[in-house]
Amino acid sequence: MDITKLLPLLYQYGKIPVLLGIIIYLFRVVMDEDRCSLWRSRVCHVLYLVSGRRDAEKKYIAEDINGRINLARRRLHQGRTALPRAVNVEWVEGNPEGTYDIAEGEFVVRLDPSAAQEKNIAKLAMAVVGRTTLIGIRHLVEVPLQKAIDLNLVRTVLREVGDRKVLDWFFQEEYIPGTKESDIDKWNREVVEIDERGLFTRLLLVELDAFAKRIAGMVPRPYMMGEIENLVHFLYTIATKQVGQDVPLRFIRAHMGIGVILVARTSTLLTEGVEPYVKAMNYHVQRQLNSVYVIVFDEELLRDADEEAHRQFVKLTRELDREILQSSLIIKDFSLSYSCVDQQGRKRNAMCTRYLIQLTQ
Repeated sequence: MDITKLLPLLYQYGKIPVLLGIIIYLFRVVMDEDRCSLWRSRVCHVLYLVSGRRDAEKKYIAEDINGRINLARRRLHQGRTALPRAVNVEWVEGNPEGTYDIAEGEFVVRLDPSAAQEKNIAKLAMAVVGRTTLIGIRHLVEVPLQKAIDLNLVRTVLREVGDRKVLDWFFQEEYIPGTKESDIDKWNREVVEIDERGLFTRLLLVELDAFAKRIAGMVPRPYMMGEIENLVHFLYTIATKQVGQDVPLRFIRAHMGIGVILVARTSTLLTEGVEPYVKAMNYHVQRQLNSVYVIVFDEELLRDADEEAHRQFVKLTRELDREILQSSLIIKDFSLSYSCVDQQGRKRNAMCTRYLIQLTQ
């Protein structure tokens, strides 16, 4: 076909896809409460800058925080729940008695004017994390470990917010001062290593949430605190594992049974196939664990260095998943792709898949 005949058609109808794209985008914004909050915050901010009205400033502060923190937490979606829980900022006006009726799940946070919005966002993130993580087991977690987990989860949320000013304020005013104490620093170093391997929100927090549900209603016991602390140590050992080093890959306690299968050396999967990893899964099943994580680390530049090897690698990882799911006792809970830094400082593409084992009677 003569290209000169197509040009008038493209000019005439080319605007339709663009218009449809705009309509679809606007529809997604309207249907997404968090995106709507961001748009409302922009309108209120302009209104405040033009008019100086205090009500417009307060509306901007609330909507901006709602939208940015909630969108950030959604990007941290792990498995079937998102951590931490959603935030909804509403202003509490004073009354003559100077008292407030706070409903269950609500709390009061003092916010600053909009000129210090980065401080407001960080403070709200800290308040939400402190109120909505480690639910059901916070009383079992020593304060230094609590603070290490909270500070790193806030850091992770604010990193997803994507505002450098917010992160700078948080690090200078909260994170660095908060980790100066030796007890907190000790736990913080372990949590940071776990997070750098991508196992903080994808494994540690997921298993702590599952642990909390398992022991709900039970009388607190000292060994329960030990299970939590030992889980952190277990994951830290895996996170700091050196090439060729043998480390425990099973964590079995009274209320936790967790297995880890590492596909960390690309060459091993390419040369030996999926059989060694399937055998490892079968062994975990025989031990009747609660959950097993298959963590696959791909070489970052494998696609560029050897495209055929990369295709084979992807094919084998899919085959491994199919082989694992052939067992009637195994259910896939979630599978998440991400990037991280390994022990040698190399950037790696990774995938974390959680499988649940149906325990036999």
